[in-house]
Amino acid sequence: TRDFLATLAGTPDAWKLALEPRDATLRAQVAVIDITGKGSAVTQVEIVEQDGDRSVMDSVARPLRAP
Repeated sequence: TRDFLATLAGTPDAWKLALEPRDATLRAQVAVIDITGKGSAVTQVEIVEQDGDRSVMDSVARPLRAP
């Protein structure tokens, strides 16, 4: 993407998307944003700061409901 270097790993059933900031100002604060998931559901978002601190948000995967 324009703002992040994106790296996707895993399988459709268990995947991880790593986003590394391209902007030097943001990169000085944030090392990487890791988004993990199963199928179409995001299960975790982790923001890793340059100083080693991290913030983690876990999500309970729920199946998509038909409209």
